[in-house]
Amino acid sequence: MAASLVEVNARFSNRVTRLSTAFTSFEIVRGGRNIYERWAAQEGFLSSLWQAWCSFCRETIILSCRGTTTQAGINTTCPFSHHTEAEILFIAKCLANNSMPNHIRAIPGMYAEPTWGDVTKIPKILLGLAPSNVNTMATAFSAITLAVDLQIVRNTCSHLNRENISSINAIKVKYDNNKFKHPSDAMFWIDPVTHNFAWQSWILEFRVAANEAIK
Repeated sequence: MAASLVEVNARFSNRVTRLSTAFTSFEIVRGGRNIYERWAAQEGFLSSLWQAWCSFCRETIILSCRGTTTQAGINTTCPFSHHTEAEILFIAKCLANNSMPNHIRAIPGMYAEPTWGDVTKIPKILLGLAPSNVNTMATAFSAITLAVDLQIVRNTCSHLNRENISSINAIKVKYDNNKFKHPSDAMFWIDPVTHNFAWQSWILEFRVAANEAIK
């Protein structure tokens, strides 16, 4: 794990930059690929961006609780800093599920961790763990609005069923050119404000939130 929040953000930014570069190359040639190759590639982009975002949220929150340095050079503190990382992860999982454990123990494995990129869960985790930079992080993560759709799209790609397709239909009203044959096509919907692909708008929101979260 990185030593400071600046390092965490730099690693996230590098991952996103590489994905953006690869996406640009893919977008140029996607029309010449058969649909199954295209959908597979699109799923890969969506999953990779989601994992990068989740990793950033996880590292930023856990480091802040264990003690790190913000971009402003301020050392973070936390009431749970004396606990191990595995114990803090266990507490975070409980908080995400709306409870505070009576007995703190190590989380059994990464499979049991909360969904770190879920901005509906992050406020619960932050408020319960209460690191000294909680307000900065809470404000930053609350600015995520359009990019919450990435989680829905990615989950629908992974679990293709009628219920999840209904979720895609519910969010597509936010975008222009919002037709799709496969959930991953949503990355090419158009943001009516920026007129960019949804993919690009999601990335922009993540970058802005990440830059704010580490201050």
